[in-house]
Amino acid sequence: FFAELKNFLQSKGIAHETTAGYTPQQNAAERLHRTLNESARALLLSSKLPRTFWGEAIRCANYIRNRLPVKASVEGKCPIELLTNKQPSLDNLRTFGCQA
Repeated sequence: FFAELKNFLQSKGIAHETTAGYTPQQNAAERLHRTLNESARALLLSSKLPRTFWGEAIRCANYIRNRLPVKASVEGKCPIELLTNKQPSLDNLRTFGCQA
């Protein structure tokens, strides 16, 4: 079965890469999802908004996360700054759940 899968992936130009089992250090996507979910939950609880605003809370959490400095950056830059080479403006940030 594995040989068949390997041939299929190669025919589609997909590189099959494996990770070591039970190594949370390699699960960056899971950590990101957990961080965003926890942030969204905190935003909803603090704003006392219903769960129907979950999608907006996730978007807001990701927006904030992309504007915070990261440890991996030597210069202490945030992801959006590394992408655009411009320091982001934080003037448009508001309290989540407030009326604009």
